[in-house]
Amino acid sequence: MNQQKQATQRLPVGDFSRALRGDIKLAVGASLQRSWDITVRALPLMLTALAVVIAINLLLQGLFNQWIPVDPEQPNLRNQVLQGLIGMLVMSPFVAYLSYAGLLNARDEKPLWSHWQWVLGAAQRVIAVTAIQAVLMVIIVSVIIVLQLALGLPLGLVMALLFVALAYLQLSLILAVPLVLDQQLTAVRACIGSWLVVSKVSFPLMTLFGLMLTILFISALPLMLGLLFTVPMLFNLTGVVYDQLIGPKTGPALAVVEDDHVA
Repeated sequence: MNQQKQATQRLPVGDFSRALRGDIKLAVGASLQRSWDITVRALPLMLTALAVVIAINLLLQGLFNQWIPVDPEQPNLRNQVLQGLIGMLVMSPFVAYLSYAGLLNARDEKPLWSHWQWVLGAAQRVIAVTAIQAVLMVIIVSVIIVLQLALGLPLGLVMALLFVALAYLQLSLILAVPLVLDQQLTAVRACIGSWLVVSKVSFPLMTLFGLMLTILFISALPLMLGLLFTVPMLFNLTGVVYDQLIGPKTGPALAVVEDDHVA
């Protein structure tokens, strides 16, 4: 009975080809509610997985302090960049498990520890997605810096441009890792597919994640204890959005991406 009740709460399942055409509407309020509902029942596993990710990150930071040290009093820009880049690439497959768990929660399926093996098996493609994202970030920052030097733009405007551009980049590629894991696309094709789908629902998606970031900020105020609920909710929200837009794998997804993109 409980399983039937949970199943009825699932939002309409999406379809990749329809999402590419912009035929699927994203329900903002219902998505937040659904994300919260599945967070409450899946919290123990999500918190355990999050603790594993944090532990791995702390271990990585300890290794960085030995191999690529950064003196707080005399910071080394090269070492700081290396730490950030290598850390982002190495941690991406472990963070991807949380994204995959959020997708399974959205589908009323139970994430299992055995799914770690599945996610880590796709580590190369997940890391490639992160590398593409990092390269695009560097390009965006470089272009804005060149514009600032050439046009003498005010610092406030430059910072605002950087924030908007990088935020939109993050939003555009938010479905790339789930596409790699669920649809088994290559990194490049997953990034293209994510961008094409997100471009059709940009405004509701910005509204949705803007509200989610507000919830994260508010939850961090009382000793950050609220983050124990809202951080897992963020990953579940990504899964809910993916399930509404993409849905389960139904065929050669990239052929749809290429056909719609050409059209």
